[in-house]
Order: sequence, then structure tokens, then C-alpha cells
Amino acid sequence: MKKFLSVLFVALMHCGYAHADNPNCNQYGCTEVPERVLFTAGGNLSIYFSSPAPTELGCTLGGNNTATVYNTNPGRDLIASVLLTAKHTNTPVFIRINTGSNPCSVQYVEPRP
Repeated sequence: MKKFLSVLFVALMHCGYAHADNPNCNQYGCTEVPERVLFTAGGNLSIYFSSPAPTELGCTLGGNNTATVYNTNPGRDLIASVLLTAKHTNTPVFIRINTGSNPCSVQYVEPRP
């Protein structure tokens, strides 16, 4: 299943859609190309946003404008794969946060054209 989703994601990215340089955020998350993705020593995944913390985001970003995918998230490895692919192919993804979390925690990510 992971391989199928990865192949599907790569195929969707090569459709040639243009996207905005600035992130588009609402209370549920942001659509942008991840600036930086980092695995912490504890096994969590930190996602660094490229812009100042948006006021409309329904959670509180951590230091350096970060959201976290915790090691208890069953989709963490697939989320990491999608984020790293998006970063290296300059493709935007929608990063869905857990509304009200402090610091922001991530539910899932979704490739966007």
C-alpha cells in the first residue's frame, strides 16, 4: 500500500500545476512546500513553516514555526515520505493540524496541485 501511495503521489506531482510561493493557511492547516523536515532524537518529526505564524491557524506553532508529527502517529513514516518528496520536488502539500493543539500537532498531509 505504501508503495502504491508513493507512486501515486509522484505521478500527481508531475502533472505540471503551478502554485503560489506563499503558504495558504486556514484554521485547519496550511498548504505549502515544506521548508525543512527534521526527525528528532525522540522519533518525532518536526515540520518548519517558511512564513511567520499565521494568526488564522487553529493551533499554536512551536519554536521556529514548527508543527510536530508525534512518534505515536501511525502514519508518521508515510507522512515523512510525502513531506520529503514534496520538499525535494518543490510540490505543495496541505498539512492538516489537530485544531487546538499546543504546540501544533499534525493529523495528516495531502499533496496539492
